[in-house]
Amino acid sequence: MREQLSFILKENGFMFPSVLLVCTVVLLTFSTNIFSLQHDLKMTYNLIEQVKSQTLFQMGYTKYKKEYLENINSETVEYHFPNGKVMITLEEVEDMNHILFKIETDKEYYSTVTKTLKTSTYE
Repeated sequence: MREQLSFILKENGFMFPSVLLVCTVVLLTFSTNIFSLQHDLKMTYNLIEQVKSQTLFQMGYTKYKKEYLENINSETVEYHFPNGKVMITLEEVEDMNHILFKIETDKEYYSTVTKTLKTSTYE
């Protein structure tokens, strides 16, 4: 007959490998959750800055449209708001106006938006 290995028949031979496996799974789960949390924090920060950027765009566009319709027309205008600043440049090309918005939030998040309008309509 074949001889059975002693560490298979005795329970104390399996203690270290099973503990090692459980510890490895726990540490992998823990580290994965930490990296996931860090990623979520970065995504949340970027989302908040994008919302601020869009808010600044809307505020700048509304103020520029109001002043532009009142014939305060200059090529480059800069507005300062509590959340950041907006620099607006107007380029007229044939029957179209291209309005370029350069937006900077208070935490130095930069974005650029271009809005195109027909010369006859200002929405």
